[in-house]
Amino acid sequence: MHSFNRYFLTLNQPKTGPIYFALLSALMILMLFPIGLTGNEENYFQLAYRTISPEKFTEYHAAFDQSKARFATEYLFGSLVYLFGYEIAHAVARICMTLFYAAGLTYFFRSLRLSVLDALLAIVLFDLAGEHLMGGEWLFYGVESKTLAYAFLLFAFGSVNHDRWRLAIIAGAAATYMHFLVGGFWTLVILLLHWYRERDIRSSGKAFFFYSVLILPLLYLIAKDQLIAHALPTTGLSADKIYAEIRNPHHIAPFSGSSAFWTFWVWLPGLITTASLAVVMSVMVSKEKHNLIALAALIGLVELMLAMLISYLDRNTLIFAKLYLFRPSSLTLFFVIVALLATFKEQLSEEGQQLKALLTGAITVPFCWWHIATQIGYYHNHVFPERQALVAAINQYTKSGEIVLIEPYKEFEQEYLSLHRDIDRPTLVSWKFVPTNPPDILRWYALTQLRKRIFEQGCPQQSDIPIRWLIALHPKALEKLVNCGPVVWHEGNVALIEMNNSR
Repeated sequence: MHSFNRYFLTLNQPKTGPIYFALLSALMILMLFPIGLTGNEENYFQLAYRTISPEKFTEYHAAFDQSKARFATEYLFGSLVYLFGYEIAHAVARICMTLFYAAGLTYFFRSLRLSVLDALLAIVLFDLAGEHLMGGEWLFYGVESKTLAYAFLLFAFGSVNHDRWRLAIIAGAAATYMHFLVGGFWTLVILLLHWYRERDIRSSGKAFFFYSVLILPLLYLIAKDQLIAHALPTTGLSADKIYAEIRNPHHIAPFSGSSAFWTFWVWLPGLITTASLAVVMSVMVSKEKHNLIALAALIGLVELMLAMLISYLDRNTLIFAKLYLFRPSSLTLFFVIVALLATFKEQLSEEGQQLKALLTGAITVPFCWWHIATQIGYYHNHVFPERQALVAAINQYTKSGEIVLIEPYKEFEQEYLSLHRDIDRPTLVSWKFVPTNPPDILRWYALTQLRKRIFEQGCPQQSDIPIRWLIALHPKALEKLVNCGPVVWHEGNVALIEMNNSR
């Protein structure tokens, strides 16, 4: 019992920096272990490599986006791919992300004088809660521009707790360069907290001006991307409507489409939870006026409720949808959990602290084992038996630069999505690889409709796109493609077809 008490006292101290960082690094490694590229990572890593080595990509590559808003992370990830290739670059990026997160989390939790046990419990509860309130957001499911932004924001809010406001704004500006929407919103929250703490409009105005100067080059690039002139769509659908209502309603448009009523019911539990937590945080802030993290959580909760109202008013035009008004959902939930744990800790006796330590272990150990089992199961469940043979056939029959159009079958599953880089040929379009600036969105949608017509109706129509090859991933697809051309290779469920009109 004496040894347990000594071990407990060590872990329950906020000053155990090396132990803090080591344990959080271990937990982050388990949660972010590089078992395979997610859909977002497939898209962003290819776009990043395209930034570094544009000569390796033709105009018909599936990953395309002229937006320069993510230039900082594209040069970073693109350099890793250039040096190591996709798989090793992804592993390096994930491992570095775990360490960056662990460092940011350590600094953040210690700024609140929370112990490593508190930190572990907060992260586990956050993950078990789904990592978001609404809109499908997350913090710890991969590595991309927004995760780098979140890590910088942890340093920023840790600096807020230490009254290091200039450092907080610099970290917020760095987060904004990583991801404009994530960094921009939460840095504005930091500026609000600065005004709340100082109650000096001149000082807060200087802080806002300092931040604005820091991000001015990025603002120019984003304005140039989004305001660029583009041809009117022939489909009758605007780029905003395509992006929000057709491609991303689960993230940004709770009232979109013909089934808006049923879509809203999916969002309703999150809205009720958000409103309830807003009441709780309001009470907490009224009692603990200096609790800036609770206040930041309250601001996030209010923003989410306002976002629901704005989305309803904007349901027909969808002008504001691309601002991802529900993106603060994830960090808001994280702040709520941390604020509640911090307040709860102050009420516990020594015996209560020991009971909390046992509870933390009882939750954390099976949580870690579940992540290990999930990673093991990934390799057993995500199989594509014809993959290597298909890649070999494409190398044998096709020439570099020829378009190979892939059937949209299980398109969000990693083993099929990775074909867009595995076969080393332009694949034209992927539903997952949606661009962000208006001209590219219109082009992307037109290409998805062309692909849909080919694989659903066959190949009677002519196209200005020089598609040379088709990949059928399901036997039923071959029945619809009989008029497209000869099958030059077939194994299992997969076939490679040469289009007749391409000769």
